[in-house]
Amino acid sequence: DAMKQLENRTMDSKIEMDILDSLDDSKAINERHQKVNTDKIIQRLRAAQESDPKDSIELDDDDHELVEQVEFQATARRIAQDEEDAQDAARKKLAEESRLAAQRGLAAA
Repeated sequence: DAMKQLENRTMDSKIEMDILDSLDDSKAINERHQKVNTDKIIQRLRAAQESDPKDSIELDDDDHELVEQVEFQATARRIAQDEEDAQDAARKKLAEESRLAAQRGLAAA
Protein backbone atom coordinates (compact mmCIF):
# COMPACT_ATOMS: atom_id res chain seq x y z
CA ASP A 1 0.00 0.00 0.00
CA ALA A 2 2.89 2.36 0.77
CA MET A 3 4.35 1.56 -2.66
CA LYS A 4 1.08 2.52 -4.34
CA GLN A 5 1.05 5.85 -2.48
CA LEU A 6 4.62 6.53 -3.59
CA GLU A 7 3.70 5.74 -7.20
CA ASN A 8 0.72 8.12 -7.01
CA ARG A 9 2.83 10.93 -5.57
CA THR A 10 5.51 10.34 -8.20
CA MET A 11 2.93 10.43 -10.98
CA ASP A 12 1.36 13.63 -9.60
CA SER A 13 4.79 15.26 -9.37
CA LYS A 14 5.57 14.31 -12.97
CA ILE A 15 2.26 15.75 -14.18
CA GLU A 16 2.86 18.95 -12.24
CA MET A 17 6.38 19.32 -13.67
CA ASP A 18 5.07 18.78 -17.21
CA ILE A 19 2.43 21.44 -16.67
CA LEU A 20 4.98 23.90 -15.31
CA ASP A 21 7.32 23.23 -18.25
CA SER A 22 4.50 23.89 -20.71
CA LEU A 23 3.62 27.08 -18.89
CA ASP A 24 7.24 28.27 -18.98
CA ASP A 25 7.42 27.54 -22.71
CA SER A 26 4.22 29.50 -23.31
CA LYS A 27 5.53 32.45 -21.31
CA ALA A 28 8.80 32.46 -23.27
CA ILE A 29 6.92 32.45 -26.58
CA ASN A 30 4.65 35.27 -25.41
CA GLU A 31 7.61 37.39 -24.31
CA ARG A 32 9.14 37.07 -27.76
CA HIS A 33 5.88 38.09 -29.43
CA GLN A 34 5.22 41.02 -27.12
CA LYS A 35 8.36 42.96 -27.98
CA VAL A 36 6.47 44.83 -30.70
CA ASN A 37 3.08 46.23 -29.79
CA THR A 38 1.40 46.56 -33.16
CA ASP A 39 -1.91 47.62 -31.63
CA LYS A 40 -0.40 50.81 -30.23
CA ILE A 41 1.33 51.61 -33.52
CA ILE A 42 -1.91 51.20 -35.46
CA GLN A 43 -3.83 53.30 -32.93
CA ARG A 44 -1.28 56.11 -33.17
CA LEU A 45 -1.41 56.08 -36.98
CA ARG A 46 -5.20 56.17 -37.01
CA ALA A 47 -5.33 58.91 -34.36
CA ALA A 48 -2.88 61.00 -36.39
CA GLN A 49 -4.96 60.54 -39.52
CA GLU A 50 -8.20 61.45 -37.76
CA SER A 51 -6.79 64.49 -35.97
CA ASP A 52 -5.40 66.20 -39.07
CA PRO A 53 -6.45 64.76 -42.44
CA LYS A 54 -4.00 66.90 -44.42
CA ASP A 55 -1.10 65.39 -42.42
CA SER A 56 -2.33 61.88 -43.00
CA ILE A 57 -0.15 59.49 -44.89
CA GLU A 58 -1.30 58.32 -48.26
CA LEU A 59 -0.96 54.56 -48.45
CA ASP A 60 -0.65 52.62 -51.66
CA ASP A 61 -1.95 49.07 -52.15
CA ASP A 62 1.22 47.47 -50.77
CA ASP A 63 1.02 49.59 -47.63
CA HIS A 64 -2.66 48.74 -47.14
CA GLU A 65 -1.80 45.05 -47.50
CA LEU A 66 0.98 45.41 -44.92
CA VAL A 67 -1.35 47.17 -42.45
CA GLU A 68 -3.97 44.44 -42.91
CA GLN A 69 -1.32 41.77 -42.36
CA VAL A 70 -0.13 43.46 -39.16
CA GLU A 71 -3.71 43.80 -37.93
CA PHE A 72 -4.33 40.12 -38.70
CA GLN A 73 -1.17 39.10 -36.85
CA ALA A 74 -2.19 41.19 -33.83
CA THR A 75 -5.63 39.56 -33.84
CA ALA A 76 -4.10 36.11 -34.24
CA ARG A 77 -1.76 36.84 -31.34
CA ARG A 78 -4.70 37.85 -29.13
CA ILE A 79 -6.58 34.69 -30.11
CA ALA A 80 -3.50 32.56 -29.42
CA GLN A 81 -3.11 34.27 -26.03
CA ASP A 82 -6.75 33.56 -25.20
CA GLU A 83 -6.28 29.92 -26.19
CA GLU A 84 -3.11 29.67 -24.08
CA ASP A 85 -4.95 31.20 -21.13
CA ALA A 86 -7.71 28.62 -21.53
CA GLN A 87 -5.12 25.82 -21.73
CA ASP A 88 -3.38 27.14 -18.62
CA ALA A 89 -6.68 27.19 -16.77
CA ALA A 90 -7.39 23.63 -17.90
CA ARG A 91 -3.93 22.51 -16.78
CA LYS A 92 -4.38 24.11 -13.39
CA LYS A 93 -7.78 22.48 -13.03
CA LEU A 94 -6.33 19.09 -14.01
CA ALA A 95 -3.47 19.50 -11.55
CA GLU A 96 -5.88 20.45 -8.79
CA GLU A 97 -8.15 17.51 -9.60
CA SER A 98 -5.16 15.17 -9.61
CA ARG A 99 -4.01 16.54 -6.28
CA LEU A 100 -7.47 16.15 -4.77
CA ALA A 101 -7.79 12.62 -6.17
CA ALA A 102 -4.44 11.73 -4.69
CA GLN A 103 -5.49 13.16 -1.32
CA ARG A 104 -8.73 11.20 -1.43
CA GLY A 105 -6.75 8.09 -2.33
CA LEU A 106 -4.42 8.63 0.61
CA ALA A 107 -7.32 9.34 2.97
CA ALA A 108 -9.13 6.18 1.85
CA ALA A 109 -6.02 4.08 2.42
